[in-house]
Amino acid sequence: NTIVIMTSNVGSRELEEYGNGMGFNTSGKNVSVNRKAVLDKAIRKAFPPEFINRVDDMIFFNPLTREGIEKIIDIEIKGLKARVSDAGLDLNVTPAAKRFVADSGYDPKFGARPLKRAVQKYIEDPVSEQIITDRMFGGGNANRKLRVGLSKDKEGTLVEWV
Repeated sequence: NTIVIMTSNVGSRELEEYGNGMGFNTSGKNVSVNRKAVLDKAIRKAFPPEFINRVDDMIFFNPLTREGIEKIIDIEIKGLKARVSDAGLDLNVTPAAKRFVADSGYDPKFGARPLKRAVQKYIEDPVSEQIITDRMFGGGNANRKLRVGLSKDKEGTLVEWV
């Protein structure tokens, strides 16, 4: 047996249009049931029956919260810290830099995918460039610390040796 997991944002546009339900008789439970029905209809519209018939189960996720976004960033940074540590360096990402990445990379319509790209663009890539540049020019920065902070113009991140 093979387990395949696929995520999709099919139905997110329809859910946005649906909102939190309407009417005086809308209870929290009904909203949840109705939101699932909206998603189910969107899935059946987007995928052919032959594909849907091969899917064993569907799990519907709630939209990401700010707390969830920050956890995703922490998970991504944890992996980067491990790779940087293997190179003999220590990495610190400031809370301001994390907030910037969270603000830059989250779009409720697309979920966490753009967030991962923002972590790569604003943290991983600049850290890699800093390490490579340092090593190209004979850097003696082994066993030193790299800090990722918010740039002074607040338009991006700044990677520096500390």
